[in-house]
Amino acid sequence: MGCMGSLACTGDGPLPFIVVGVAVVAAAVLIAAFVLMRRNR
Repeated sequence: MGCMGSLACTGDGPLPFIVVGVAVVAAAVLIAAFVLMRRNR
């Protein structure tokens, strides 16, 4: 674990992929909630 918090080094194993996956899921959830809120009103 040489670099914490930098996505530039992908040699540490699956950790950068987990971080990217969590970010993508969070963005998808926010977009879905925004669309549903706009559609309900």
